[in-house]
Amino acid sequence: MTRHHPLLGAAELRADLQQQIAALTAQFGHWRALAALLRHIVRPQTRPPDDISQLSDHHRRDIGLPPSADPAERWMPPRF
Repeated sequence: MTRHHPLLGAAELRADLQQQIAALTAQFGHWRALAALLRHIVRPQTRPPDDISQLSDHHRRDIGLPPSADPAERWMPPRF
C-alpha cells in the first residue's frame, strides 16, 4: 500500500486508495473487507509505552540498559 507522499495530491491519493480497496475486495470479498475495516475502527487504542526512567534497575538490566544511577547515590539511611 502506498504511504502518503508529499508530491502526490489529494486526487492521486484518493485514486490510489480506491485502487487498493478494489484490490482487497476482489481478493477477499466485500463482507470480509468491510468486517476487517470495522474491526480496525472499533478496536481499543493501545497506550504509549511507559517512560523508561521509571523502570527498576533489575528491569533495565534485563533489557540491556545501564543502571539509572550509582547504587551509592540511591542508598537511603534507614528511618527509625
